[in-house]
Amino acid sequence: MKIWFAIFFVHVLTSCNTPANNSEKKVPQMMLLWSYFTEYSSAPTAEPLIIDNAVFITGGLALYKVSNLDGSRLWVTTISGTASSLRNDRFVYNENTIIGLQPYKIHAFDMALGDEDWTTVFPDSLNLYTLSMGARFEITAYYNTVRGYLFKVDMLTGKFEILQKFPFKFRNINVFENGDLLIPYEQSLSEEPPYPYRAVMGRWRPSTKEWIWEYELNVGRNFSILYPQIENNIVYSGLTNAGFIAIDATTGQEIWKTIDKDLV
Repeated sequence: MKIWFAIFFVHVLTSCNTPANNSEKKVPQMMLLWSYFTEYSSAPTAEPLIIDNAVFITGGLALYKVSNLDGSRLWVTTISGTASSLRNDRFVYNENTIIGLQPYKIHAFDMALGDEDWTTVFPDSLNLYTLSMGARFEITAYYNTVRGYLFKVDMLTGKFEILQKFPFKFRNINVFENGDLLIPYEQSLSEEPPYPYRAVMGRWRPSTKEWIWEYELNVGRNFSILYPQIENNIVYSGLTNAGFIAIDATTGQEIWKTIDKDLV
């Protein structure tokens, strides 16, 4: 038994350290092409946005545009504030404008030059959700707040309008090609323990302020806080405590879902 184990162990070591004989399957070693230092102690709090040969990065109270070819700085624009970093988990942008969030503020930057085009300050009562990923349709950006407000912002001027005050907690929103909003939410059913709630994914039309469909998740879980995806007329969303779901974007009918033991 000991001899067999020793032979097996040597075989494993040899297999792990022997280069692949088939050169067609050999993977070239990955190398760092460039890196960029934001000069602030705050780490970037947004997924970098890559457009053409440029990368947009947040870090501290600033937005950076960096060359994707060599990592050189194209421009940097700072904003006022103290500890409140410019943050987005997902940038909202169009061909000319890129938007970043602070608590109670939205900043819009010219993508080509880096100039700050406008800043919109929201009342404290709205409590802008700094992790709101937002959604864009044409020149309108949509955002949700902690207290159930849904509002839209004109990306050209920064003027905003409250569309609706909902009696529930948003997860994160996305937008369909026709301008309908995809809204997952959590609605409390009781203020007493064990604090039951409804977990719902809905398609809501801003022009008529009506629900096109709503799908209720009845598996004792919730939709992920990250924004849902829309691809090929199918809505995809992660589930808390492990799982994933696909929903027909037209009818709101469940196509499939997985409930796994491990976190997705």
